[in-house]
Amino acid sequence: MNPPAHSRSWAEAFRTHVLPLIDEECVVPNGNEKALLEKISQQHQAKQNWFYKKRTNPNIFGVKHYAGDVDYDATGILDKNRDTLSADIEG
Repeated sequence: MNPPAHSRSWAEAFRTHVLPLIDEECVVPNGNEKALLEKISQQHQAKQNWFYKKRTNPNIFGVKHYAGDVDYDATGILDKNRDTLSADIEG
């Protein structure tokens, strides 16, 4: 069974728009979460029906999709993304 079209479009948007920004910020010298959140906000300010920033916490951004709003905490997200895979997983 395929997920609903709006679910696929949300997942596609996250995969093609947010994840590359995280990867990009990881390779930028002195990349940080604040700069990442600014890039996400700038790139998606016109898409307020999908993305939002939490006013109560500057480290949180959200994605709206059919099941409801999902908040992501950017604290430590770059360090987590820089983790390397163990040799047994890399294949």
